[in-house]
Amino acid sequence: MSVIKHVGLFLVPISVSAIAVAWHLDLLTPETQAVTPEVVVAE
Repeated sequence: MSVIKHVGLFLVPISVSAIAVAWHLDLLTPETQAVTPEVVVAE
């Protein structure tokens, strides 16, 4: 169980940063709104 807990704690900041990057990219390039569903599915 501790391994799963450590992996979860390791993935939380990665997922948060990925969401932040996708959000900033969406703000910078609003034309790429068609790409956002793929990001949500990959999440």
